[in-house]
Amino acid sequence: MMAMARKFASMIRQFARWYRTPAGIVSLACIGLVLVFAALGLVTAALLVTLAWVGVIVPHKLMRERRDWELAVHQLTAAQQQQSHELRSEIESLSKQLRRMNASLSAVPTGEEVRTWQDSVETSQAEFNGGYEEQLGALDERQVNAFFHLASLEDRVQTLHESAVSSDQRSKISEEIQAMSSLYALLAPHTPLPPINAEGLSPNAALELCRVITEQEPSTVVVVGNTSSTVIAALAAAKNGFGHVISLEHDIGYARNTRKALEERGLDKVAKVVEAPIVDFRIEGNEQRWYELPEGLFETPIEVLYLGHRDDDDVSKKPALALLYDDLTSKSVVLLGSTDQSSDTALLAEWHDGYGLMQESVTSDEQLRRLRFRES
Repeated sequence: MMAMARKFASMIRQFARWYRTPAGIVSLACIGLVLVFAALGLVTAALLVTLAWVGVIVPHKLMRERRDWELAVHQLTAAQQQQSHELRSEIESLSKQLRRMNASLSAVPTGEEVRTWQDSVETSQAEFNGGYEEQLGALDERQVNAFFHLASLEDRVQTLHESAVSSDQRSKISEEIQAMSSLYALLAPHTPLPPINAEGLSPNAALELCRVITEQEPSTVVVVGNTSSTVIAALAAAKNGFGHVISLEHDIGYARNTRKALEERGLDKVAKVVEAPIVDFRIEGNEQRWYELPEGLFETPIEVLYLGHRDDDDVSKKPALALLYDDLTSKSVVLLGSTDQSSDTALLAEWHDGYGLMQESVTSDEQLRRLRFRES
């Protein structure tokens, strides 16, 4: 219904724009003359004016609309080509960075290589150290230098052992770079994204948040997280061309930074930051702290709810479902950012028993869980 209303309003605006042009004013004058001549009984005059209008003004209008349409198509095609070129350049740059990263990682010794080297040095040192205190006086300068060189090698092995990158770490870094590449390719932002890992949002979790919004095309997205998650959700909603994002924030500084990040990217019409204080609620006989939301905040049901976290934030996610349950639907998607495995397991069990919420999927780094309500 809303889509039909927007389409009808667009047609009215286009109609009004035409009749503000010189040709449109002449058309209105012709229509007025036809009505006047018809009312006076001057049928011939009315017919002549009608023929002039249909034969001259209407073709001129159609030709102008066609010219405007061709110009718009040309501009849109040029913009898409430019955006595609920029996106390819950005992906190529990220790919080069990934290759350089993999090349540098391959040059770092593996943990197994470091341990083998260390064992060899320790064996040599043990053999050399036997009775060195008694024999030190008989050693020549060359042997003494060899001893201290061996000690230096041991220190070097220990340093390498502490700084060596394991194969699991290499795989994680490579996976995060691929997730960031996919995120940029999907959103095609005009400016760089805000820091992600620095705000407790992993690249895999950011990519999953983006995918859920672009797939579900929700009308209302609620974000309880940080600046990065709000910007990514707003970019995904803007890509859909539909829906809006509401970000809840109790810290004035964070709220100001998030608004600034949205304005810099032209997303302040898509997303808004709502400052809400943290207060005590009594839920099922227990005191729990969460956001105090203003009345009538949600004009439409919440279709995607993101419950993330910040490193400096101790606001519990537990009360969220109880306080927002009436604003959710049976088709809503809840995205739960992970902080602690044991706490998440307990919370998921409680939400499953109390609300029928079930885990649908989890990211490979287990930093974000997609939850849905059980079908009744």
